[in-house]
Amino acid sequence: MRKNGGASYLGLAVIILLVIAILYVGISALQDQRVYQREAAITPTPSITPRTVRITEDPALPTSTPTPCILQKNSIGIEVKQLQQRLKDLGYYTIRVDGIFGSGTQRAVRWFQSVNGLSVTGKADNATQQLLYSAQAKAASGYSPESYDTLSRSNRYKAAVVPLQRRLKALGYLSGSADGYFGSNTYRAVRNFQSRNGLAVTGVADPGTQQLLYSSSARPASGSSSSSSSSTGYRLLYWGCKGDAVKRLQQALIDAGYKSYVRSADGIYGQWTYDAVRAYQKDVGLSVDGIAGKNTQNKLYGTKY
Repeated sequence: MRKNGGASYLGLAVIILLVIAILYVGISALQDQRVYQREAAITPTPSITPRTVRITEDPALPTSTPTPCILQKNSIGIEVKQLQQRLKDLGYYTIRVDGIFGSGTQRAVRWFQSVNGLSVTGKADNATQQLLYSAQAKAASGYSPESYDTLSRSNRYKAAVVPLQRRLKALGYLSGSADGYFGSNTYRAVRNFQSRNGLAVTGVADPGTQQLLYSSSARPASGSSSSSSSSTGYRLLYWGCKGDAVKRLQQALIDAGYKSYVRSADGIYGQWTYDAVRAYQKDVGLSVDGIAGKNTQNKLYGTKY
């Protein structure tokens, strides 16, 4: 009996321990679950939601502008045509607008660059094109520097010497006739002109000398009265001259029926006036040189200069 009683006490103790262990495990699991639920309530579960992204231009970023391509000899296309037309409108280009960048276009570009204070390269670079197409572009005036041939002492007749001598006579540097022979008198006149106008004194009428000689900036010989002649008096007129005397000449040509050449009396002796004078000289039997000298003006005005 005692043996059985001891065994029953031992079994009961084991059962109690098992129940306690089961309760401990259950309570721990319940606490862990509550901790997890609290953390889950605090930290939301991440979710993926689609978003629409709109790309807009940032005003702070620089915007690019198209840069004109460099046009040079052998370039072809519509850009060259536009370049030629603009040069033609300004008086630098006088031949056909064909879209081919040849020697004529190169000379026109060089002339434009020279007149407008750009680097003379003959290439229509960005700076050249920007100025060319702007309102600040200066139009051509007078002859292109490259259109002058260098003239020097010679015993042969040259037609280009005649207007040179006439211009030297008009400024008071040369006396005698304009005979087309570049002799000692013309040589001395050119040297005096160069000295008076701050040029290298060589006696050779190079393009630089002629460009200044035919311009309105040419200084007359010391004591000469050529620069003080009135608008109604005689003045040798040629390509590049400006002023009232040119206006008078142009208006007389218009009145004489040469309006198709001289479109308006603007006071600038350019291509239109030059062509009109040549046509008039041919029609009235004068020497055709495009220069309005005494004979041309006397015939046109009915005067006796």
